[in-house]
Amino acid sequence: MSTLWTRLAPLFAATLLACGGSAEPAPQPPVVDAAVPAIPASAGVVLALAADTSPTPGPIPVSQNDPQRGSETAPVTLVMFGDFECPYSAKAARTLVALEEKYGPDRLRIVFKHDPLPFRKTSPRMHLDAESAFRAGGNDAFWAYFQHVYVEADRADGFDLISERAMSAALRQRPELGQKLSGATYDAATAKVDADIALGKELGVGGTPAFFINGVNLVGAQDRTKFEAVIDAELEAARAKLVDGRAPAGWYAARTAENIKNAPPKPDKKRAETPPDTSVWKVPVGKSPVRGPADALVTIVAFGDFQCPFTAKAQATLAELMKRYPNDVRVVFKHRPLPFHKNAGPAHQLAQEVFAKKGNDAFWKASDLLFESAANLDDAALTRVAKEAGLNPQSALASVKAKKHARTIADDELLAEDLEASGTPTFFINGRRLVGARAIEDFVAVIDERLADARAVEQRGVARTKVYDEVMKTATSGAAPGKRTPPAIPATAPSRGPKNAPVTIQFYGDVQCPFCKKAFDLLPNLEKEFPGKLRIVWRDLPLPLHNQAMPAAIALREVQKQKGNEAFWKMVAALYENQKDLGAEAIEKAAAAVGVSADQLRAANESSASGKLVQTEAEAAKKAEVKATPTFFVNGYFITGASEAKLRSAIRRALAEKSKP
Repeated sequence: MSTLWTRLAPLFAATLLACGGSAEPAPQPPVVDAAVPAIPASAGVVLALAADTSPTPGPIPVSQNDPQRGSETAPVTLVMFGDFECPYSAKAARTLVALEEKYGPDRLRIVFKHDPLPFRKTSPRMHLDAESAFRAGGNDAFWAYFQHVYVEADRADGFDLISERAMSAALRQRPELGQKLSGATYDAATAKVDADIALGKELGVGGTPAFFINGVNLVGAQDRTKFEAVIDAELEAARAKLVDGRAPAGWYAARTAENIKNAPPKPDKKRAETPPDTSVWKVPVGKSPVRGPADALVTIVAFGDFQCPFTAKAQATLAELMKRYPNDVRVVFKHRPLPFHKNAGPAHQLAQEVFAKKGNDAFWKASDLLFESAANLDDAALTRVAKEAGLNPQSALASVKAKKHARTIADDELLAEDLEASGTPTFFINGRRLVGARAIEDFVAVIDERLADARAVEQRGVARTKVYDEVMKTATSGAAPGKRTPPAIPATAPSRGPKNAPVTIQFYGDVQCPFCKKAFDLLPNLEKEFPGKLRIVWRDLPLPLHNQAMPAAIALREVQKQKGNEAFWKMVAALYENQKDLGAEAIEKAAAAVGVSADQLRAANESSASGKLVQTEAEAAKKAEVKATPTFFVNGYFITGASEAKLRSAIRRALAEKSKP
């Protein structure tokens, strides 16, 4: 078993992207980081995934198998061993921005090596995400992922959502990335992360971040001047060797070997292994498709995505397990189409249509066919599957386009979110979580343990058909979003969307808050996803630490008073786009763009009607115990932070509640 698999235990989700979990975080204090400059784009390094063929790669090999930016002939190479969940790695990544700007790609090359720490929950999966993006999309895709995780993301959002958005950033850089991801990509990524971990151990890396600058070791998020001192010394050492400013062949390997040889020895620090997840989760079978004997003592509930190559890869393992345990194992399928797999939704609709019309056997046949076609689930593939399942193709595809089974699939997705099944495939073996396209031995170990417990239950006199239900009685329920009584909406509150919409989202925002901008940018996507079903209501909460937030809020209410809701929302969008400058001139310019002159606006201040309205809103927020921005009430669901996954989950739950008789 690989080094990485040993570390991951039950924590790894073998998916290149994972949706956010649904556990509600504590409200975040209204503190924001200073603006950070963007990391420069990769400097012309061409990806050719081949072995390092240099005759003397040196003690810290760097090849085109490594994510890197900067010239290969740069006299200084900085190798970073980082952990995506490590806050000190994030801090150090920002220092790299300044170093690259100072030295440029011709003098400084940056190389990244993976070192996910064993006690991190999400980091191992994120490193496989990033490495898979690199192998399928090259340096641009990797550094977009890196940039989002370390520089752009609000860490309060949680790493499930951060990894989701990081992969979205990689996809924006390389739109073809999603078509190139495959099981082979995943296997290669796993091997590379393992190799980096092993190299780090060999070099005595005991924590993150760790850096080797031409072999000179710096540990931790050091002050920028510490890096500059080493880089300057290395540039000076290389000066006599440079040809047209370029280092000669073999310079990096030779210089690294020399610096490591002259460095004092370091003790090897042992790391604690990740403890296994022994929780037993309550996972109802419900009316989902089931394969295997009804009286099986072990039930494997699989959350899968028909377009996910790793879910497809796991099917052979499940089939082998059912051969090994013909009387004791059954498999239950739950829908978990991931949002970035554009063809997954229709495939899941078709599979559920087959199940509804033809039953279990037909569903599993269709499931196998869909997984075989995971790389190309177009209409032609769906038509072929429908025919082989015995359905009328035209009728079946009409049901798919009408999203006939949206409610069933949404129920499975909500269950997955409650159970923190954030990626695919995720398995629950009599309630024990196992994540990813794991080796069969990993499944066998959990099955044997759960089978022994189930037999003990059977020996107490419980019928085999009731053993799973008995196990579930003492299992842990998943965490749904928290609920609170939503505050009353004043008639003066700016809103958009139908007033009789089944879901009302109250958004407590501050136009100077960068996280509110992230949240505001999520709303149009949600409105498109749930057309006609959302009403968005703005609630003012200008925070005291944002000195421009109150004047902006008052100006916005004055614009609403004079020009209505449409002008209000346009101006909110304009202020968020110009968030770094919310002075009086910028506010007046934004107001003028929606038809309110500077003279009309200047009458608005804290003592005006608009000013008093904003102050009243702030008092209402205090009564509602809203302490930070952004905060949302989605009907009765309470969400803090700019989390699209949590908002989507709350919307789905609210809609489901409205549809109940």
